[in-house]
Amino acid sequence: MDIRHYVKLKRIPGGRPGDTQYVRGVVFTKNLALKSMPRRLPHRPRIVLVSFPIEYQRQPQQHFLSLQAVLEQEKEFLRMVVGRIAALGPQVLLAERSVSGVALQYLSEAGIAVVANVKTSVMEAVARCAQTEILSSLDMLALPVVGASGSFEVKTRRWAAPSCCAARRPRCWPG
Repeated sequence: MDIRHYVKLKRIPGGRPGDTQYVRGVVFTKNLALKSMPRRLPHRPRIVLVSFPIEYQRQPQQHFLSLQAVLEQEKEFLRMVVGRIAALGPQVLLAERSVSGVALQYLSEAGIAVVANVKTSVMEAVARCAQTEILSSLDMLALPVVGASGSFEVKTRRWAAPSCCAARRPRCWPG
């Protein structure tokens, strides 16, 4: 077993050696999709990981369409997708690909914090930490695969512009 896959040092530019801290979990540089989403969930938040984009795919073969009809179809489709995600009961959604603005609005109204465009390696690390699977298609939303972590928070460091998200492991899990 190579321990380097499980232990990482993350340096934030401008920090001092005295600012060092140990985090039992996963730390990555990303920010929430909307500022209105909760930045701190301290008590075992439920996490869903998806690798597919949460957006409406328009059919290219239709040439002449009413714009209003297409927008209504998009809103209805995204409302259905967000409803399926919300039915799982997550508080945090990590998406490997993009999330449309309409879907972000619906997810925010449902009280779900969203982090979009997350790297595959980070998704795998969070999946390992939260003991869950990465959902690769919309059909997999029917499966009850929701993970949990000890806490989730977004911290903005004063030395650097990017924010860091941390999904902490609960103390009751071995390892």
